[in-house]
Amino acid sequence: MGYKLLAERLQVKENEVLEMDQRLESWEYSLDSPIRNDGDEKSIDFLISPETSPEDELAQHQMQEIFRNSLQTFHNTLKKKEQDILSQRLLAEKPLTLQQLGNKHNISRERTRQIEERMIKKLRQFLHHEIPDFVNFQSLLSPA
Repeated sequence: MGYKLLAERLQVKENEVLEMDQRLESWEYSLDSPIRNDGDEKSIDFLISPETSPEDELAQHQMQEIFRNSLQTFHNTLKKKEQDILSQRLLAEKPLTLQQLGNKHNISRERTRQIEERMIKKLRQFLHHEIPDFVNFQSLLSPA
């Protein structure tokens, strides 16, 4: 019976049937088994922990705090209209459209886009100035 037919009969995706078939055909190996017959070392002892080390978590938390503070400082340097666009468009969980912001401030959608673009450039420059190793910092901000 082919994967496609089996998937249809089980009402699952074909790739799920393929994946299960591959799992069933592979051999099993216990991570608790000793590496050598005469040794106490087990395979599990050599696996890299997927968890972030406490030092890395602390560094990431500190860098996020530096970023938040820098962003707040930048926000305070902006004009009211720019602050609103930053808050409502770039930092919002559900950002407003350019048109919505334009209507709110009695400017065109294009003018709102220009302000946003200019502000993003200013923000990059500001962050590079405030956080000298900003390029390295960006990788710490995003969780792995």
